[in-house]
Amino acid sequence: MNIWDSFEIPTLEDRQNLPHADVLHSLRIEESELGLDPSSFCLAHPRLRELIREYNNKVGDLMITYTLAYHYFRAGIPDDRWYQSPGKHGQSVQYMPDFSDEHWNRNMWFGYFTNVYYIWISSIWDSIIEIINHYYDYDFPVDLRLRNAVLKKLKDEHPNVHAIFHDILNADLYKKAQEYRTAASHGSSPNSIKNTIRYEKDIVSTFPVLDDNGMPVLDAEGKPITKRMKARKISFGIGKYTPTSVIFQNMQDYAKLSAEKIHEIMTLMRENL
Repeated sequence: MNIWDSFEIPTLEDRQNLPHADVLHSLRIEESELGLDPSSFCLAHPRLRELIREYNNKVGDLMITYTLAYHYFRAGIPDDRWYQSPGKHGQSVQYMPDFSDEHWNRNMWFGYFTNVYYIWISSIWDSIIEIINHYYDYDFPVDLRLRNAVLKKLKDEHPNVHAIFHDILNADLYKKAQEYRTAASHGSSPNSIKNTIRYEKDIVSTFPVLDDNGMPVLDAEGKPITKRMKARKISFGIGKYTPTSVIFQNMQDYAKLSAEKIHEIMTLMRENL
């Protein structure tokens, strides 16, 4: 089946029975959480309403991406047994032995939308940093240094807000989500098979000493003379794979954690001002 022919729009049933939909919706920020009056312009924070709107638009995009990923996950991807050795036809290793053509396509689309999901949820946290930057009137330039600049300022001026970021950065759930996000950013889906080839440098090993003809040099007892040297090592293996069920569970759990922590941050910001 052509990959484009396998693309599907989620059904009404998918959209109505979306697991953790309430969690995704709870990522939204209400203007009132930061003290904005909907009937008046805020002179103290002139861009705050716009920044909140942009943030909520990202949450909407995240919901669409999550729905599409769920559609393909719900359709069925039998990847718990992701390799078999030997394979059904005598090959050394057979990957995804329970797949048929439609499963390969579903797995590809699921991988594509999870890539987008983790990039978007990371972007949502970038928007929180921008909101903090404006709310506290830091006004650091919005560039690659923004996150570090804002967190450093928070540590000095609002340590209770900074502590929430510190806790998130050290949470196993966050670290796994960042692993998936890094994979997505560098061209490898979280559900792709990786590390089948391992390359190591500066491995100290024992080698025979060779003469000019490439023959081993022997000692007085006729034993090969050896020496210890650094070398490069290439090894082959089955690799590493994360089943789609594990990834989808992380998508839900990380959204829940993010929603909880973002609203904690909003509450503290309003109290701290």
